[in-house]
Amino acid sequence: MAAGTFVLERAYDQASGDCRDINFDPTVLPMGIAPSRDPVLAARAAAYSVSFNRRQREVAGQETP
Repeated sequence: MAAGTFVLERAYDQASGDCRDINFDPTVLPMGIAPSRDPVLAARAAAYSVSFNRRQREVAGQETP
């Protein structure tokens, strides 16, 4: 049974994309919603943070004054 359909209409490169300065953290949730006790969530949050910081350093090194 399908739950929905995903349609990708366009893509942007990382340097100019809307998500360039956003770090996805699966443990940051709106009020009233709590993460599960799954320890993988904390590990993913830490890994995504490291990845985000590496991307930021990479982009900063490519920018020209």
